[in-house]
Amino acid sequence: MSKKNSGIFNNWRLNLVVSLFLVIGGIVIFRLFNLQILQHQIYLAQAQAQHENHQEIKPQRGKIFLSDKSGENYLLATNREFYEVFATPSELQKLPDRAEKIKQLAESLASFVSLPREEIEKKLSKDNDNYELLDKKITQEQYQKIKDLNLPAVYFSKSWQRWYPQGKLACQVLGFVGQDSSGSTVGRYGLEGYYEDALGGRAGFSADNNPLGDWTAGLPAEMGLAPLDGSDLYLSLDQNIQFLIEKELAQLVDKWQAKAGSIIVMNPKNGEILGMTNWPEFDPNKYFEVEDMGVFLNQATQDVYEPGSIFKPLTIAAGVDTNRVSPETSFFDTGSVTIGGKTITNAANRNYGQSDMTKVLEKSINTGAVFAEQKLGNDFFRQYIEKFGFSKLSGIDLAGERSGDLVNLNTNRDIAYANIAFGQGIAVTPMQILTALASIANGGKMMVPHVARKLVDANGRETVIGPKALGQPITSQTASKLTAMLVSTVKNGYDTVKVPGYFVAGKTGTAQVPNPKGGGYLEESINIHSFVGFAPAYNPAFIALIKLDQPKGIIFASSSLSPAFSDIANFILNYYEIPSDFAETKK
Repeated sequence: MSKKNSGIFNNWRLNLVVSLFLVIGGIVIFRLFNLQILQHQIYLAQAQAQHENHQEIKPQRGKIFLSDKSGENYLLATNREFYEVFATPSELQKLPDRAEKIKQLAESLASFVSLPREEIEKKLSKDNDNYELLDKKITQEQYQKIKDLNLPAVYFSKSWQRWYPQGKLACQVLGFVGQDSSGSTVGRYGLEGYYEDALGGRAGFSADNNPLGDWTAGLPAEMGLAPLDGSDLYLSLDQNIQFLIEKELAQLVDKWQAKAGSIIVMNPKNGEILGMTNWPEFDPNKYFEVEDMGVFLNQATQDVYEPGSIFKPLTIAAGVDTNRVSPETSFFDTGSVTIGGKTITNAANRNYGQSDMTKVLEKSINTGAVFAEQKLGNDFFRQYIEKFGFSKLSGIDLAGERSGDLVNLNTNRDIAYANIAFGQGIAVTPMQILTALASIANGGKMMVPHVARKLVDANGRETVIGPKALGQPITSQTASKLTAMLVSTVKNGYDTVKVPGYFVAGKTGTAQVPNPKGGGYLEESINIHSFVGFAPAYNPAFIALIKLDQPKGIIFASSSLSPAFSDIANFILNYYEIPSDFAETKK
């Protein structure tokens, strides 16, 4: 091969080698660029997934407090360390004296767990069973006693769980903490449900490079997230008023063998709920033992009923506000009125002859309320029903509030409007009717009712839940006139309330119960009693509603509920040290 040809061949080989190196180098560089730049986050996540152990860190749920008039706070809901106790029956299968051992175990455990001995024995006797829950919430003391027994096949797991140190107190107001479909804890009903986002806080997580799985302290932010504990909730509920009304309601239900009942106490000036209770009641620490889930419902905000004669002041107020009637407007009562072929009568078929609007409230005259509604007219009456808030929610900060049922207004029948004038044929919640009547106590202005006063987050920042106006359905002049009429009702009517030293405004109501099958009402002896009153009448510290469902052996609310309202009013006025309305010393 000539030198010339040899040189050309060598150059070709050199060029080939250089080209190969350039191609390979380009591929490597592109690959590195792709891995380190374009897909950096993907491979980083995969690497972390292989080397890190992410563990959820649950936050502490916010506490709930009520207070007293001095501002002292008392725990209503908090968190407490509990133990779950469970058994592994499969460990007992090989014991030669298995049946006797199971019997002994059941007898030992029955003193400490919620299950009866027979049920424990049944659980422990299951073959090839590795897990049987015996109790999901035992205390530190119970745990220690069971542990000291050194029982075979019995184990424990520890967790923080919701605890209500005052038991049943304000149970429907509180609600409880249960579990959702995924097994996570979540607030149910009442305050626990309404304020779930604030109380529940935010979970965090720990990212761990330790192959043993231990949590690593001081991790950089991108490798962990600190939990944020829930906010604490401070309520307007007064502990002493709450204790009192729960006691009063229990006594009322027992005395009259009632089916159910509610009491609400509110400050009409700012909408703060000072006390709220219902019967039947339950223990939120043991909510899972309740068989009838209806007990969880807050009747005061979630149950509608026909209010009866406590609605009459609103009918008269609408008439006075439009100048269609005045407290002195006179009409002649014959005891009945016929509208569209339907006859409306007074209670016990009484007739009162010549009467005015004040007497209509004093004697609770059905025909008088119908007279006022006719003077007002259906269109105006409907407008005032809406102004008083019955077509919408009151806005109270409790989960699951219901609105009223105004379906009969849509019929545009005169008889429907006449019935509503004295509180029949319209269904409302106790909270709605109390909020509406509170406008009379508060110079014509309705306030949004609320149970919470403030939230305080984990960093100490406060969110104040202050007064908020719901509307002004009547003028202050109308409210003043109605207040005087309701004071006269307490003084001269059937609503005999004994609160020495104070002017008290109030009205009772005895309403029939609609037949759930349709077609009118149940028999006359089955009814619902209500009382609404406020004091001192001309500068009220509170307004209260008492409701009793289907009491036995008594016909009128004036007899069943007036004494209980007297007890509540006397207590609150003395508790707050409200000066007497009169110069002389109270008797």
